[in-house]
Amino acid sequence: MVPLPTASDDLPLITLSAAGRFTDDELYLEYSTDTITPGAAPKTAGEKAFIDIGPKPAWRNLRLPRTDLPADATAIRLVAVDDDLAIDHWLAVTPPRMSKTVTVQELIGSTEPVLLDWTSGLAFPCQRPFTHRDGVAEVPQWRITPDQNLSPVTTEWRAPWAEDRSAGRRCCCSRRRSPPISREIWARTSAT
Repeated sequence: MVPLPTASDDLPLITLSAAGRFTDDELYLEYSTDTITPGAAPKTAGEKAFIDIGPKPAWRNLRLPRTDLPADATAIRLVAVDDDLAIDHWLAVTPPRMSKTVTVQELIGSTEPVLLDWTSGLAFPCQRPFTHRDGVAEVPQWRITPDQNLSPVTTEWRAPWAEDRSAGRRCCCSRRRSPPISREIWARTSAT
């Protein structure tokens, strides 16, 4: 078990990222209320399941409110059990972390341009949609998408070159990696 950081209002969640198909009894958190002493293994006092909003098997953030643990919890351990040999039953996880939460308003504010997917627009009235002026669209600094269950509706319903609000983002603003060209390679290719 690892020591649990002290409770605070700005770190209300224990979160981890997970993928795969598993049940609550195959991925859960154990906690201890023992005093942490070097060299001594704390005893398990209980276990808690994470909140899993799905969809499975995609990568998703699982969360456990810190208030779901006893106030005197001192240490936690992530337990992952994968003893089902079925090909469609698997799990992958990241280490648990204490997540700081902020509001969308605190993160984005009302002045930066935002691409709001049409299913999310009414839920975020304080964010400023990106503008169009003389046929030129402002480049959004943020994109607000719906949850994973509805996200395919807004991202996969048209071809990337089709004209909708996110077409410009997909065609012109996507990240593309290009390998660096060293001086030696450039010299060899220009000489041929």
